[in-house]
Amino acid sequence: MIIKSKITQAFGSTGSTTGIVFFGIGVIMLFYTWKTFFLVIIGAFFGFTNAFSYIDTDRRRVKLTEFYFGIIPIGKWIQVDDSMSLGYKMTDDGWSVSSLSSRTLDIPDSRYTIILYDQNDMPIISLMKLKSEEEMTEKMELIATLLHLPL
Repeated sequence: MIIKSKITQAFGSTGSTTGIVFFGIGVIMLFYTWKTFFLVIIGAFFGFTNAFSYIDTDRRRVKLTEFYFGIIPIGKWIQVDDSMSLGYKMTDDGWSVSSLSSRTLDIPDSRYTIILYDQNDMPIISLMKLKSEEEMTEKMELIATLLHLPL
């Protein structure tokens, strides 16, 4: 069984939204001039680039994958062995955007991140990001039992 989880948007929520707007405007303007092809490419890159993690429980391996333009996957599988362990961390990410009128838009993003650690307690890969602590403990126990890892 393969579990897929979205980790983050590469350029944050505001960058992703701006990229999607650029992509849409570029597609519409493409009928008038071919030069807007660059706007379509830049908008697709900013708007659709995401990071996902895959957990293959049958083969005991994990993978962090960046999807460039939303379709090109880049990442490699990491074998999970018995010396690894699971843990979690509260992440307080935030995205900030300033406009030309000196207004700032701050978007906080506080989540619990399930992390795979090696034998030296160094983080290897983020497996999931969840909003509540109860959901995080439930998913962490499920992943630990499926991958045969200690918590």
